[in-house]
Amino acid sequence: MSHLNTCQRCGHVWQPRVRIIAAKCPDCGSRDVTLVQSTEGAPAASGFVTVLLAIVAVLAIILVGGLLAFGGRKNEELAQAAKNTTTQVDAPPKTEKSGARSPSVAGTRDDVGKNVSTPKEEVKRPEVPKLIDQPAVELSIAPVPRRAVRNRPPTCTPTEWVRNERVQTRVLGARVVKPYLTNDAGDEFSAVEPVLVIWVETQNLTASQVSLRRWLNPVTEDASLWVSGERVPTAKIPSGTRILDQLVGEHTLSPGGPSAVDLLAFHRPKSDKSLLLQLVGSHVGEAGVFKHHIPFEMWKDH
Repeated sequence: MSHLNTCQRCGHVWQPRVRIIAAKCPDCGSRDVTLVQSTEGAPAASGFVTVLLAIVAVLAIILVGGLLAFGGRKNEELAQAAKNTTTQVDAPPKTEKSGARSPSVAGTRDDVGKNVSTPKEEVKRPEVPKLIDQPAVELSIAPVPRRAVRNRPPTCTPTEWVRNERVQTRVLGARVVKPYLTNDAGDEFSAVEPVLVIWVETQNLTASQVSLRRWLNPVTEDASLWVSGERVPTAKIPSGTRILDQLVGEHTLSPGGPSAVDLLAFHRPKSDKSLLLQLVGSHVGEAGVFKHHIPFEMWKDH
């Protein structure tokens, strides 16, 4: 059986020596070459074409399946070319103007790679991990931080309690320092000059009600300091300021309840001797005077 090729461009018909379908036309060089049936053995050619079509269809199915498995870009282009070839085989054959028989196989090698759309790559979304139910954690609110007391009394042995009637007082400590001051705005700053600061503790024993104010205040000075019979002047605090941790306003002392500590400031005594601190009893609603002897070892410069 002879296999004839025809050129779709120039109409040239010839029989290739080796291949069933030649790569290009020997006359014009066009690759638009198709296979035509020979005048001899037409029924056999028809059966051959049917088998050829079945083989092409099976190969196309296998090729498409392989392309879908690998998903490569180049394989996608070849699969599209195989689909185009199958479509052209199933299409009705064209009629030659020169009266030659209709081609049994349509499509050429030039169709491979044409009109092939680039497939979009599938973007895989990351897997979202499943949330594991956990018991709720109860959060506790931290307490408000307390301000550190700057004007702390020195570490020493306090004086003995002095009781007048139902109230008693004692000296916790004395020291020559530059005390920290504060104002109404809450600003804190150190004094410029050192002064003698005395910490006095007051406690109500059995009185029904005792109101304690600052022992040294702008209105009254119910505390006085003496050395060798001479009075030590009180320290002058700038207007609008006070010593940090001094009493502010009135404090009610309940019977047998907690005591209150007040700070007293004096000029540094000129003599390095023991001191006498006198507290007026009427300041806490009692008669008499609370007298405390402060030894030099307690208040001397350290």
